[in-house]
Amino acid sequence: MKTFEKIEMHYTALRDLWLEHWLNNVIFTPQWWILVLTFVIPYIIWWKLVDKSRLRDIVLIGLQAALISYLLDQIGTALALWIYPYSLTPLEREVFDPADFSAIPVSYMLIFQYFSKWKKYFLALVVFALIASYGAGSFYQWLGIYKLENWKHIYSAILYIMLGLFMKWLLSKIKSREAAE
Repeated sequence: MKTFEKIEMHYTALRDLWLEHWLNNVIFTPQWWILVLTFVIPYIIWWKLVDKSRLRDIVLIGLQAALISYLLDQIGTALALWIYPYSLTPLEREVFDPADFSAIPVSYMLIFQYFSKWKKYFLALVVFALIASYGAGSFYQWLGIYKLENWKHIYSAILYIMLGLFMKWLLSKIKSREAAE
């Protein structure tokens, strides 16, 4: 049990250090404001564009995207594949990345809404994956918000595409099962 007590002691010290860093170096910086905008603006855009008649399916895609993105982000940070020197909240830095709960799900919801045929949906996913990975990823790196450790943008692009394909496939399976009942 002594090993766990050491871990707990180091974890407490790390948590305190993170809070000190966040209070002194993160909150109200330009990077922090960009994170605020990253969280808020996509939902404003989404609400203006969303097809309210298909809201249930679209929101289901968004919830799947948020959950899976969050889990993959947790795994990636735990494995030190990437880190976030800036965060929106003083909670542990991996707990809340605005992209996982806003920009990424909103992007998938809009792609799902506007591209119903598989071929066009796939092409839209590829474009999104490249823009998100190389464009937004590089921009957030340049700002110091996101730092790649043992990861490359192409891996993110592939994951974005696979995630989008999986979510559309899963929703189609759910809907076909629902129709069969």
